[in-house]
Amino acid sequence: MEQAVTEAVRILREGGVILYPTDTVWGIGCDATNAEAVERIYRLKRSENKKSMLVLCATPDMVVRYVHKAPGIAFEVQELATKPLTLILPGASGVAANLIPEEGTLGVRIPDHAFCQAMLRKLGRPIVSTSANISGEDTPRNLAEISREIIDGAPVYKEGHVAFATGRSQGNAVIAVKDIKGNIVWSWHIWVCNDEITAHDHIDSEGKVAAVIMDRNLGALNNTPMDVGNRGMFYEWGRKDPFTPSRSPYHADTDGNNVPAYNEPNTAIGDGTGTWVYNAQAAVLATPPANIPNSILNPMTYLQSPYNGHADWYCTGTDPKATHPGLWGPEKTIFDPCPPGYKVPGPDLWGIPAGNTSITNGGAAADYDETGVSAKWDWNAYEDCGRRWKNTGDYYPMAGNIYYTDYISVSICNYTGGMAFYWTAQATPDATKSSAYFVNFNPNWCNYRLGAHDCSAQIRCIRE
Repeated sequence: MEQAVTEAVRILREGGVILYPTDTVWGIGCDATNAEAVERIYRLKRSENKKSMLVLCATPDMVVRYVHKAPGIAFEVQELATKPLTLILPGASGVAANLIPEEGTLGVRIPDHAFCQAMLRKLGRPIVSTSANISGEDTPRNLAEISREIIDGAPVYKEGHVAFATGRSQGNAVIAVKDIKGNIVWSWHIWVCNDEITAHDHIDSEGKVAAVIMDRNLGALNNTPMDVGNRGMFYEWGRKDPFTPSRSPYHADTDGNNVPAYNEPNTAIGDGTGTWVYNAQAAVLATPPANIPNSILNPMTYLQSPYNGHADWYCTGTDPKATHPGLWGPEKTIFDPCPPGYKVPGPDLWGIPAGNTSITNGGAAADYDETGVSAKWDWNAYEDCGRRWKNTGDYYPMAGNIYYTDYISVSICNYTGGMAFYWTAQATPDATKSSAYFVNFNPNWCNYRLGAHDCSAQIRCIRE
């Protein structure tokens, strides 16, 4: 319990919100003197009845430090009570102003609960206590009954681990752990789908089972043609953190073009405090770890090459350790963005290039029969803003990419519905270059070619 108390108090002192047991129900709380933390709880509970939350105090002495008109008989009643008792006392002072109603009273309870008492004594000031439910829902009596949306907003820290439950809606989120100075130590991509994510054999261009592949893009909510939920997230090569695709609907008339009206960016941040940054340049650093610390500190910042045109976000050196850093590779690394049990695809799944060359393995509509199949090509004909891999029938949407630069006619999102980009972990065999193979197609051609590490693309994860 001591370690849990220490971690809880650390979070409280930093203005955080905690989920914790009390002598009545499971509750959420914060430092009662921190107005911003109190406001966050109101938002979590979606409460319109503000200034109605009580606070916990360790002792009568703590109570009188924050309630200057507490009658002595109140503490006598407290001593005689056989059940948890909340005292409504006048003369509230010293707690957050958004806890105090117009009449100046404050609800106070002295808990008979070891964990609460230990927190209060270590913190040295009152803690807000309110039930862990959305306003209007039933009050939870145990951990299993707690509102999923509340837990989503208040992760539990225990023994060096971050524990949380997902919310009520499918989608994507990024969460992070920060140090005492507010710097991000590490971040995680959370991906939730309503239906089960499955995997099946991927048959390569030679007819062999090359991998067991996921049924949709990483971060996608489905793989339904023409549904914006099929896009998934964008990734710079070698980075674990996602970037959001365009929110524009698909348009069948895109025809491989980069249409500004079809590229509305999605810069949503939910209830968080992050900010998407797309026009940042990576620092000129020639030796590892180069820009990796910067990428960890700034998971929502897209790091463009420090030079004009596409190059490497990671390192400007030409040593093999700089050009082939192994951030993604044959074995899964901590920078691999795929979920547990999966990894970024390896070599030759969508083509087998010779040497350092690109290959073409799909063509225009005239190359295909009435069913959209060609004996010449591995990719079927364009359909519904995407293509299907001939040997499996798997659909791959053309979600475009993101890249903020002056020489592209639109910013942030590009080629939405008009072109596809899918990363692999297959690096160029040229040890002096920093590039990797990716699938790239539009309605008129399909290539398996090399791309610079600061480009963005989707990922179709495979089993480890």
